[in-house]
Amino acid sequence: MEAFDNTVISVYGSFLDGGDTAALLERLRTLTSSSISCLTKILDLSIALSTVYTSDQGQDYNTVFTKFAIHYAAIITLLCNIFTIEDTKGILLQLQFANNKHQNQEKNTLLSEPAQFLLEVLDPFSPLQAHSTWKQQIADDNQIVAVRCLLCHLYCHREYLVRKFAYSVPTTDVLSFLVNQNYGVIVSLGCGKAYWSHCLRQTISSACGNRLKVIPADIIVSNANPATDCCDGFCDSIVTVDPNDCSVLWEEKIEGMDLALLLCWVPKVKCEGFIEALLTFPGTCLILVGEIGVGSASGSNLFWKTVTEHFDETNKLMLPRYLGWYDSVVVYKRKKY
Repeated sequence: MEAFDNTVISVYGSFLDGGDTAALLERLRTLTSSSISCLTKILDLSIALSTVYTSDQGQDYNTVFTKFAIHYAAIITLLCNIFTIEDTKGILLQLQFANNKHQNQEKNTLLSEPAQFLLEVLDPFSPLQAHSTWKQQIADDNQIVAVRCLLCHLYCHREYLVRKFAYSVPTTDVLSFLVNQNYGVIVSLGCGKAYWSHCLRQTISSACGNRLKVIPADIIVSNANPATDCCDGFCDSIVTVDPNDCSVLWEEKIEGMDLALLLCWVPKVKCEGFIEALLTFPGTCLILVGEIGVGSASGSNLFWKTVTEHFDETNKLMLPRYLGWYDSVVVYKRKKY
């Protein structure tokens, strides 16, 4: 199993060191097929997820996600069959409505033990656990190899799309909701390729009379940003800012209208600039996109402490979710003291 374990590590590392992810996934399937000839569905789904590398998916993120959603559903069904889990509905509810994995662990006591195990399996980084660790839970070596292969493909599938578009998929309903608030300006800080800003601008242009201004900003241009695919962004006018001084962005505030700050998937480490932005931001509205709360995959404990000290949650909207990730949009209002 050493070759398989090492290939899994190389697959995950390819997003950091520029390795050939598609070729590594093909090697992983080769190593897997020698063990699971009876589980061809695993390989079929793995190959289906890998088509993102070889075919033109278009420029509409929501359409791309919807196209692949049938495969995400098939993965849940297949895993439930493999692990003999009957309460599929409970698992889907957990995956759809929990704020983060930590909340799953607190609220999943009504799920069966196998179902709770499946939620752990769906953790995006579970394939990195060594074969010997998986053996403590699953006796069948072939099953372990099959599941890890599929989950590796699922991770890479999402990673490719989030780098091409954005870390969360904006929907028409969410975009319309944000555009129809009393915001004069939305500053999208840490915008990456500015896909959300692009979609908000498109929504504004179709709303007659709406003068909302959207300002995408980041500390580095998109075609040099290692968190993206390093291609050009979706907006031409991305403002480059100092990570610890965003004051130039606050100058866009319009008298009599709210200034909103949009943060999408704040990093869990090295997020000091985002905390500083929260402390200096002169507006009243905060929009957070991604996983929410302490224990989530976004934001440090200090970041969430700063959010709860200065803002109250007013609205929560659901977003499409990749398996194992818990995307939402939460709108906050500044507290009055």
